[in-house]
Amino acid sequence: MKEKLLPLGTVVKLKNKERMVNIIGYFHNTYENKSLKINEYTGIDYAKGFKKDSEILYFDENEIENIYFMGYINQGTKKILEMLHEIYKEMTTNSNTLETIIDKIGQKYYKDDTEGFEKLKEKYFNIKEVDSGVNK
Repeated sequence: MKEKLLPLGTVVKLKNKERMVNIIGYFHNTYENKSLKINEYTGIDYAKGFKKDSEILYFDENEIENIYFMGYINQGTKKILEMLHEIYKEMTTNSNTLETIIDKIGQKYYKDDTEGFEKLKEKYFNIKEVDSGVNK
């Protein structure tokens, strides 16, 4: 993986596919032969869009042959992409839980905005702060 992830909405051509693929997500986890496999990108066929789960593609940067269109990037997107890149590096080199890794890296990027960070965790990682066993 390079130092930066491609933004959502980027359209790429994969080496093993004839059609273009639209990036719609990051870091899909699967188990292959009882080992965790983390794909950097999740994508769908650019021409057809999302039809059913079986048409979702999971791939890594080394499978990208060409970039046809770069998705929209603003300051917020840059911050999230940098954070996701660090999370990925930690996930692939460290044995901490995903939530521990997210908290560690999130403190760096959101040190003055804990409420914003909690909203980010809930929105992008489906992690809600729990109080007395009840989700807030």
